[in-house]
Amino acid sequence: MSPRPAAGREYVLTLSCPDTPGLVYAVSSFLVQQGGNISQSQQFDDRLTDRFFMRVQFRLENSNLAELRADFARVAEAFQMGWQTSHPEFCQAATVAVSVLWCAQAVCSL
Repeated sequence: MSPRPAAGREYVLTLSCPDTPGLVYAVSSFLVQQGGNISQSQQFDDRLTDRFFMRVQFRLENSNLAELRADFARVAEAFQMGWQTSHPEFCQAATVAVSVLWCAQAVCSL
């Protein structure tokens, strides 16, 4: 197991916005340009609402989080994103349990 990163250097960005091409690229390239290194990334789109959701955990080596937030606000505005940053230790894990019957019904209704 790798050692835990130094406190205050690991962050989580969560966002949602209207689904459009280029969202993953916009977020990941922004973080790389700021000196960030992505350690986890999950994203999905909701076809019923045409919304995109993303969670990115990243590490910043030599950047100021306040400056990163201010700079990311421009990216967020361009894509009409609702977003927030937090420390991963403040994020709570959640488990979603879905029955096989529900999945079958959901798939058959498509």
